[in-house]
Amino acid sequence: MILSFNSPIFERRTSFLGLVFRTVNLKTDKILKDYPNLSKHTICVTEVSPSIYTNDLESASFVKELRFTFSKNCLEKNYLDIKSELEKVLLQISKEIALIREDNLARGKLIEAVKCYFYEQSESEHFKSDGEIFKTEFEEDSPVEFWGTFNHSSRNFITDTEKYPWMLVDISEDKDTIW
Repeated sequence: MILSFNSPIFERRTSFLGLVFRTVNLKTDKILKDYPNLSKHTICVTEVSPSIYTNDLESASFVKELRFTFSKNCLEKNYLDIKSELEKVLLQISKEIALIREDNLARGKLIEAVKCYFYEQSESEHFKSDGEIFKTEFEEDSPVEFWGTFNHSSRNFITDTEKYPWMLVDISEDKDTIW
């Protein structure tokens, strides 16, 4: 199941760096922590961060995808529980966005206010942003069901992964010299 989260843009303004967007980020691991009845049915959750490139700043958008993997058997037996939990998650997200929209100092459990900077690239028609603000980092208490950010395709998901949820360090310090 893919949940697409389109971050609302609260403010656009120019700065010496380029254009600054005040928006929000959804913290994927917090969903699993705060909604254990959803987490217990989940095999894994990955996220795909919004694109860091655009050629039109006026139509820029920030869409983060949360990809939930459930077993077929689990879905057949527990779809009402899963649906109920997802409805609770969506309601909480809506409440937190409304709160942050009204008070830019407000903080949420699932939502965090962020600033995204787009700047011109030399010799390119595209603008680039630092997409790291949309990535949910592994923490010591991140659930094992959260597998992190995957923004690239891979032939072998397991061997091409540099971090696993149960390993808080890179697999190899000299991974670039192994080839």
